[in-house]
Amino acid sequence: FSKMEGLSAFFTRYPWAGGYMIAPATFFGGQQYAVRLPSSLIRWMVPWVRAPTNQISILAMQNLLSGMWVFHFGRRFLEVFFVNRYTGSWPRDSVQEFFYYAFWGLLNGVCTSSMVLAHGMPGTRLVAAGVALFIIGQAGNTYCHWALRQLRKDSETEYRIPIGFPFNYIACPHYFFELLSWIGFACASGVGVGSLTILGMSVGILAWWGTLRHNKYKVMWESMPEKQKRGIRDPYKRWTIFPFVY
Repeated sequence: FSKMEGLSAFFTRYPWAGGYMIAPATFFGGQQYAVRLPSSLIRWMVPWVRAPTNQISILAMQNLLSGMWVFHFGRRFLEVFFVNRYTGSWPRDSVQEFFYYAFWGLLNGVCTSSMVLAHGMPGTRLVAAGVALFIIGQAGNTYCHWALRQLRKDSETEYRIPIGFPFNYIACPHYFFELLSWIGFACASGVGVGSLTILGMSVGILAWWGTLRHNKYKVMWESMPEKQKRGIRDPYKRWTIFPFVY
């Protein structure tokens, strides 16, 4: 019982960790479940950007997209243990997190199934561009999470305004790079219902979180003594998430 209680406490503390575990499982489940779906629904999930002829085999495309999906959520799960230091008090429901990520995985699994990809796939140039954006997004997101961890020691809980590149120009660059990853995934998969759904939901949620965090930095800046402001770029001079946009 002690192990079960410890596991329950962990997912209560980090409810999104369960989502990182379930998303790959439902992704592969969706790929297998697609054979049971009616052909009319399958055609609705076909990539919108397709090459005249398939330049990549269905198996190779499935392996690529599956690898991108698993890498992202596997990396985020490991960061919960080794990188992230969560001290926020905002409550998050573990059940909601579970179904949220399960839906993401199931939908995108179906959209990357052989049943769907048999109707057409993107060309190699779009796939290569998508993979490149995905790699940049993953690397940038990992770096930003590591940099945020360096802001305070394990015993410290107070927030600090991040400094250095790219935080001097973007208040929440880790959100920007995560969105860049999903833009890359959308391109690599041919821009379809599944990839646009996860991208659209991510934009909405991260824009909201980013606004809250950016506003928090502004409040901290206004109450900070002038001596402590030295070396810290004014949060009012930073973009929230999207450079030159927001």
